[in-house]
Amino acid sequence: MVENQPNYTPFNPHEKKFDWIICTDRDVESVRKNLAFESPEEFLSWIKDKRVLNMGAGMLKLEKDILSSYVDKVGNLQMVAMEPKLSRKHHRERHTALPENQHISSVAAVWDIKLALPFADGSFDRILSTWAFPYYVKNSETLKNVLSEIDRITTPGCEVRLSPVSREFFDFDTIIGGTNLKYKFVRAHESRVDVLVLYK
Repeated sequence: MVENQPNYTPFNPHEKKFDWIICTDRDVESVRKNLAFESPEEFLSWIKDKRVLNMGAGMLKLEKDILSSYVDKVGNLQMVAMEPKLSRKHHRERHTALPENQHISSVAAVWDIKLALPFADGSFDRILSTWAFPYYVKNSETLKNVLSEIDRITTPGCEVRLSPVSREFFDFDTIIGGTNLKYKFVRAHESRVDVLVLYK
């Protein structure tokens, strides 16, 4: 059983308990750990030349780290940084202050996770979310809506990684069964959480 394995921290989406150091420290190194990549190079290869959506970009630390230190390793990456809480002044300021560049844009609009995502069908090859997805998804209905939207806006051959998502709290077979998505869980050993991996 998962709960009996060492170095595993099941994440209960119904409890508001967050390690805010982990939540806000979302540079390349932190993101690759929380999404179960073995190295920064493996993560950067995963997003290279892809159309990527970062769901819950926070303070844009990942995006700024890519632009400052890894821009030569991402090829023709096209990344959209989306933050549901742009009603917060400090989030708005960081999003509007994102430097002009050819790789990353910011969605400067407040997003209600219960509604449709503001993107056309088949817009993304990759979607990632670290320490944001479980904050907004509190019940099966919301999870079903979000996964249906992820299905709609992703392309065949896509891969989506959401972390942390604990398998104990939702009936994923039923919820994902109504979409074109397949799923598996992988263990992010360094951060001790489960990662939900979706693919077509």
